[in-house]
Amino acid sequence: MEEQLNLLIRLQDIDGAIRARHQEKKKLPEMLADLERKSEANKAELDQVREALDAAQKGKRDRDRDLEEGGQKVEKLKSRTPDIKTNKEYTALLKEIEAVEQENKAIEDDILKLMEKIDAAAGEIRNAESR
Repeated sequence: MEEQLNLLIRLQDIDGAIRARHQEKKKLPEMLADLERKSEANKAELDQVREALDAAQKGKRDRDRDLEEGGQKVEKLKSRTPDIKTNKEYTALLKEIEAVEQENKAIEDDILKLMEKIDAAAGEIRNAESR
């Protein structure tokens, strides 16, 4: 009798385990759908970050070009120095050179900000891809 009771208890435990597995099995489609939603959201976020990275890289290239042109403009203005005949012309040329140099400094600041954005976006992409 005791042996039968032990077998019934064991059978009850196995039955409970089977029921638990059935409950888990019922939850699997919902869990899968949730994971797919999260995956799609992550892909959308990753695409958005990649677009931001592309925009920042394009902006940096544009600003690099602007800086190069500004440097050439300064050199061109400085090359005009020997042609100056009056103090007034010389002062005007110096002011023009200074204005272009200030503009170049602003462009350099923009480039640094864009580089920070590029680094941040690249880091976000690496993190997202490693998930």
